[in-house]
Parts: sequence; structure tokens; C-alpha cells
Amino acid sequence: MPRERVLEALDVTLSSKWVGEGPRVKEFEQAFSTYIGNPHCVAVNSCTSALELAYDLAGIKEGDEVVTPVLTCTATNHPLLRRRANIKFCDVDPITLNVTYETLSEAITPKTKAVVIVHLGGEAVEVQWLKERYPGVHIIEDCAQALGARYKDGTRVGNSGNLCAFSFQAIKHITTGDGGMLICPDLNFEQKAKRRRWFGIDREAKVKSGWHPQVGGRLTFQVSEAGYKFQMTDIAATIGLVQMGYLDSILKTRRRLTQIYQNQLQEHFRLIEHGIGSSNWTFGLFHPQREAVIEKLAENGIESNMVQIRNDIYDIFKPYANRELVNMDQVEKTYLYLPLHTNLTDSDVRRVCDVLKQ
Repeated sequence: MPRERVLEALDVTLSSKWVGEGPRVKEFEQAFSTYIGNPHCVAVNSCTSALELAYDLAGIKEGDEVVTPVLTCTATNHPLLRRRANIKFCDVDPITLNVTYETLSEAITPKTKAVVIVHLGGEAVEVQWLKERYPGVHIIEDCAQALGARYKDGTRVGNSGNLCAFSFQAIKHITTGDGGMLICPDLNFEQKAKRRRWFGIDREAKVKSGWHPQVGGRLTFQVSEAGYKFQMTDIAATIGLVQMGYLDSILKTRRRLTQIYQNQLQEHFRLIEHGIGSSNWTFGLFHPQREAVIEKLAENGIESNMVQIRNDIYDIFKPYANRELVNMDQVEKTYLYLPLHTNLTDSDVRRVCDVLKQ
């Protein structure tokens, strides 16, 4: 993406009346709505804030049982800790590292208030069956790594009718420096989210009053619920608007690089499975001598990483580490992710593959 396009757009924004939440935020929400196929988009300052709002809107309170993946960024589960929810970690699939029908079914009980789905690595987890089988359970999707991914029916991730949180953090497909988007199932949820992202204030009502809190001694708007300070700025939204124009190209590049990895390595290693609808945020493999592989790659100037590790080994989550997670136990010392980003060339990927095969 040309840096000049971003700088030109930022110059216009910085020369305008707004640098906080203003017209660019609304434009970004509309552009994202068009892309995802859902009109109820709420821009915020991070995906973590989007998840915080989602858990808030789902009414998760102290003691509520929430089923959530054990393998994810801790940001998925920190808001649950703050709510003092009863976290119930869900096992992973040993092929995709995502949750599945089987692992979720083992974890969900009649006490479950909500289920958190993480589309790890950009691999879309099917969610429709959850809505059909557990109609009273809230489903929250952490789509931080899944922008552009699709469910098996071809629908874009985020347009499932659930509360869905996206990330525009620095290393995601598109970035606003940091930022997020909450996708809501309907207008009611959207309006609540927009109030709660900004101190519980109905911003549209404040705009209609000319930003005056009182006229003739009477309040022009009311605050009836506690809110946060989660709104996105026009500066961030401006960057996001420019990047939306390059998203299809970014996804195409990542698909091509992933395909090279697969073609080069599938006969030599057990790969972390990629589906057709993946956003290809990561590409990884399993190896019984992971530390040796990391060391050899590093000797050749190639970075590799686990990206995320199981949450239940952190002290803060240990009170909830009370379930046997057979698959996670099996794979936790063997999975590894390789370089995958849009600055890589095809020859870069082939070189990584050559070093691995050697």
C-alpha cells in the first residue's frame, strides 16, 4: 500500500475540525459494513475493547459460565476475568488448533451463558450449529485474525448474526495503528454499543443539540447507563479507510504465499490445516523437535514463533485450569508458525521451505 496515499488522507483529516471521533469514523464503519455485509458496525479503539463491549452486551456477570478456547491471545479472556466469569476452557482440534463441534460439545453445559469462538489463524469455525442447538446461549466471535475469512457457506466471517470483534492492531491484515470493530446482530445492540463506547452518551442526541449539554436549563440528552471510553478516532479511521481499498490485494497475496508453503512442505511435514475460506493470517506446522527447528531457522535469519500459547498455564488463569484438555496436551510442544506477511516475496517463502527441508 503506497505510504503517500495514507499521508495525503491524514493531511485532510488533520486540517479538518475533527481528529477524535467524527465523520471519518462513520465513513469507516460504513465501508466495513459494506465489506462484511452487516450494517451494524461499531468502531472502537481496539479489538479488546470490542470484546469488552460484546461481553457487556451479552450480560456476562460474576459467576456466569463462559466456554472459551484455551489456545488464543489472552486478550480474548482478560475481559472475562475482570467480570469474574466462571471460565471453562475448551480443548482444540489437533489438526487446525481451533475449537470444533466435538470439543465445544464436551465443554458446554446447561449452565453455560456464553460461548466464545476464536477463528485462530484466520480459519473460520462453523457457528450456525451452535445457534441451532443452544438457542439461549450467547455466541461471541473473536475475529481478530479472520478479516476476509469465510464460513463454509461462503458468508464472510462477521456476518453470522452474532456479536463479532475484529482487530486493526499493528500486525493484522489492515491496521489503524490500533483499533477494532464490533459487529452487532441488530440495531438495538448497535445503539447500545455506540452509547457504551462513549460514556453511555447518545452521541447523535448530543450532535442535534449542537453539543450543548443544556439549553434553557434543561438537559439535551440523558446518561442512563455506565459506559467506557472506547471510541475510535478520525485519525485511526482515516488510515483504515485507505487500507480497506487494498484489502482484497492483501488477502490475495497471503493466499498465494500460503499455497507455496503448502506445495513445498506438505510431503515433508505435518501442517496445520488451512481451509479454502481462510484469511491466511498464519501458516504453521507441527514438529516434535520444535526448539531445534526454531534455532536452525534463526541461524538462517528466519523468524518463527508460537504466536499464542495455552492460556491455562498463566498464573492469572490457573484457577480455571481444572479440565483435562487431551488435544492441547498433545500438540502444545510441537506447533510452530512461519513468516507470513505482504512484504514476503515468493522466493523468500521458497527459501524458508528449503531451510526447513534441509
